[in-house]
Amino acid sequence: MNKIRPTKWNKEKILNRIKVLNNQCRAFTPAYAFYHHRNLYQAAVRHFGSFRKALRAAGLGKGLRRERKWSKEKIIVEIRKYARRRIPLNYSNINRRTRRLINAAIRYFGSWRKAVIKAGFDYDKIKKRR
Repeated sequence: MNKIRPTKWNKEKILNRIKVLNNQCRAFTPAYAFYHHRNLYQAAVRHFGSFRKALRAAGLGKGLRRERKWSKEKIIVEIRKYARRRIPLNYSNINRRTRRLINAAIRYFGSWRKAVIKAGFDYDKIKKRR
């Protein structure tokens, strides 16, 4: 019976594999690697300190989509954009569309309701429209 041996990773193997996968994948990001190439991801973190550092070492760190930096003003602008597009602002609807906006609103305002009110909307009317 043949046993499959796990890959013994070193920095060179990690960088080569990252380059190959980057050429094959349209969006090779740390999140993609974490979910689809877990052993590579873990080896990169072990050898480089983080997956982003491994990407930079492979010459691929530029142009990666970074997490959006939120502020109270940006959250309010996003809420108003949804309202202009006539997208219901109730929690469950927005949560299905963009969990990041909900999380940011809770972090900066304490709740989604408070963020919607701060953006100038009557949350009780929004909640009833469901």
